[in-house]
Amino acid sequence: MARKSRKAQAQTVAEVKKEITALPTAIYARLSVENSGKDDDGNSLQNQIAVCEDYLDGCPHLRLTEVYSDNGKTGTVFDRPAWNRLMDDVRTGKIQCIVVRDLSRFGRDYVETGNYLEKIFPALGTRFISVKENFDNFTCGNAMESLSVSLQNLVNAMYSRDISKKVSTALRAQMETGIFRNRNLPYGYLWNEDKTAYVVDEEAAAVVRQIFEWKRQPGLDAITRKQASTWSKSFPF
Repeated sequence: MARKSRKAQAQTVAEVKKEITALPTAIYARLSVENSGKDDDGNSLQNQIAVCEDYLDGCPHLRLTEVYSDNGKTGTVFDRPAWNRLMDDVRTGKIQCIVVRDLSRFGRDYVETGNYLEKIFPALGTRFISVKENFDNFTCGNAMESLSVSLQNLVNAMYSRDISKKVSTALRAQMETGIFRNRNLPYGYLWNEDKTAYVVDEEAAAVVRQIFEWKRQPGLDAITRKQASTWSKSFPF
């Protein structure tokens, strides 16, 4: 068996040492509204992850371990499935560094975001990096830099409240003018092409029509008749 040269052996040792000392890192991405493939100004989960991966390519001391993403979850609360799983992995030591595209993807609650950055992450020894703001809590020793991050978190929180208010106002205006809006489709219906009204889902309609038929049958027992009556009230066709 051929012997390895000392240079090759030294390179192997260096690579192993580098792998051991590199911090196990997670990428976290979030979208408030579930991504449907439409143009979303670069906020898609894929875009966020790509930005973070590009950043990590230039950081040999950080080793990407896993990507966590919450699709269709608001940033005003931190009770999100992927985020909870990520924090569990942080507490067990599986993850020691978190990278996000920007602070708004991390969270839009000013108080809770500050609590993570100033208390929770330092207590756990977790490194947190926001690529867009060029923020790294391990190297952030400048008071002005910390202040700018706090201001950015406040702006994110205000933006979220402003959007919520605008949405509520728009929905109320649509209700007053008689424009129909409802995101939750009842069983038996589909959206029309411009998503302004319901149309009958013929496949599901067969089931609903059967329920109507059951209701009309005089031989049904009281329990079955009551169930059929309850179902039929939800599907008026």
